[in-house]
Amino acid sequence: MLNEAQSLIIAFINNDITKTCAADSITQLKSVKEALKFIRRHSDILYQQCYEGVVEKAIQLIKDFITSGMLVCDFAMMHNIDVSVFQTALDIVKACDTALYGKYLVVFQEQADFIKNKAAEIATYVLNGIKNDETGCIRRFDALDYYMLTELSPTSFMTTALRCGVDLTHVRPLFYQMSVSKIEEEQTIRNMVYFAFEGHEVIDSEKELIIGFLKSINAPVNMMLFILALKRYLTG
Repeated sequence: MLNEAQSLIIAFINNDITKTCAADSITQLKSVKEALKFIRRHSDILYQQCYEGVVEKAIQLIKDFITSGMLVCDFAMMHNIDVSVFQTALDIVKACDTALYGKYLVVFQEQADFIKNKAAEIATYVLNGIKNDETGCIRRFDALDYYMLTELSPTSFMTTALRCGVDLTHVRPLFYQMSVSKIEEEQTIRNMVYFAFEGHEVIDSEKELIIGFLKSINAPVNMMLFILALKRYLTG
C-alpha cells in the first residue's frame, strides 16, 4: 500500500495522474492529499521527499495557468490532467504560497467577470432576439450567433460558468442544443452528391465557402451550423 501511495504522488509530479488513478489498486486513495497522509503515517523521510515534490509541482502548475491566459478546463485539457488534479494543486498552493494563490484569485475573478458579462449578454439575446437594423425584423438568437459572439467552446463556457457560480438559467437550452449537435460532419457535407435547401441547389464552391466560414469562427462543422450559416448566406 505504501508503494501504491508513492506511485500516486509520482504520477502527480509527472503529469500522469489520470492514467495512474485508473488502476484498481489505488482507487481507494482517491487523491494526492490522502496519499500524502498515508505516507506520513509510515515514513517521515519518504513523506518529506514526496511532499516537496508535490508542492513544487503544484506551484509550477498554478504559475503556468496564471500565465497561460486560458480557462481552467482548457488548461487542464491541454496538460492532460483532470480538473480535480488542478484543484488539488490549487489547495496545496493556497496552504503553501499565499502570494501565488493571491495572483490566482485575481485571474479567477477576471475570468468570472468575463463569463458573467458574456452570459448576461447571451441571455439578453436569447430573451429578446436579434433585430435586423435594415428590416426591423427580430429573429431568435441561435447557435451560430453564439460562435460569432465568442471563441469559447460551449463546454468551456458552461464549465467555467458553473465553476464561477454564474446563473445560466436562460441560456441552458441553447447550450444543450449545441452539446447534442457538436459532432464534426465536415466530410459528410463535402461528400453529399446533391444537397438542396429551400429550393436552392448548393454547389461545391458554396459548401466550401460555408465550411470555411464556420472554421473561421472556431465553430464545429456540423449539419446544424452548416444549415444556419447557409440560410444566412442565401438571405444575405
